[in-house]
Amino acid sequence: MQTIEPPISVETVLSWGNEPAPLPEALVARPWIAVAENELGRIERDIQALEGRRASLLRHITAYRTVFAPHKRLPSEILRHIIILCVALQPQPRLPGHGTLRVDLTKILSDRSDARFTLRQVCSKWRSIILGTHELWTDVHIYFGWRDRRETRILLRLFQTWLSLGGKHPLTLDVCIRGDHGDIGPVLFGCPHRLRSLTVSPLNAQCVQDLLAGRHGSMAHLEELTLDNSGSSTSLPTKHSTIFLGSSHLRCTTLIGFSDEMLEPFRIPWAQLTQLNLENSRISRTRLVSTL
Repeated sequence: MQTIEPPISVETVLSWGNEPAPLPEALVARPWIAVAENELGRIERDIQALEGRRASLLRHITAYRTVFAPHKRLPSEILRHIIILCVALQPQPRLPGHGTLRVDLTKILSDRSDARFTLRQVCSKWRSIILGTHELWTDVHIYFGWRDRRETRILLRLFQTWLSLGGKHPLTLDVCIRGDHGDIGPVLFGCPHRLRSLTVSPLNAQCVQDLLAGRHGSMAHLEELTLDNSGSSTSLPTKHSTIFLGSSHLRCTTLIGFSDEMLEPFRIPWAQLTQLNLENSRISRTRLVSTL
């Protein structure tokens, strides 16, 4: 590439200021300007050609990386297992109520950083695998705080979508309800036969009524039950329910903030339990012995 050196330095030209340039220097400078402009045009054309070549190479590299990526050769079963591990190992959010669970639907409404949402954007195959892997959609925490009815409806629709993606797999459900949200119980407890683990906090009259409205044996697969009455000032219904008596697999029960009279509506198969946790509860020894 030919280098065109200016015949006069920039410092010298600037030193003349507004004074007319000497004639000999002017006669030399004018032809050089034309040559320099031609050279500049040639450089710009070379840059455009190189940028076009660069863009072409980038397109090829992107296409090659996509088509020939190593994970493209992985069988779907191995991909499914990898995705399940990624979801299980992602940082777990600290949630209101009972510590850490797999996913917080309330958080997902405003933050799509959950691995299920980010990984399904990789390609259509990954999306199909994620949406078709029911195990990824079976653990859920849903928190109804002091929000308006519109947000409650959106949250319920998301919850129903989540349940459908879980297929018929057993469900771990943690429900936290604060405030009046209308008739949400039939949606939250609409699949009792799928419940493997259930946590409800804090208990209120409407929530308990909806929970206990199910028929005997409808929670046949329930293994763990947590009922949290701490922080609740409402009185519970006194009508007895046998919904838990048909839960033949129930082995672990946790009662938080309970008293003697609060046990009345809940007919729990105490004899089959292998673990009973009482936290901040005021259950008398006499009642406890007679219950067990």
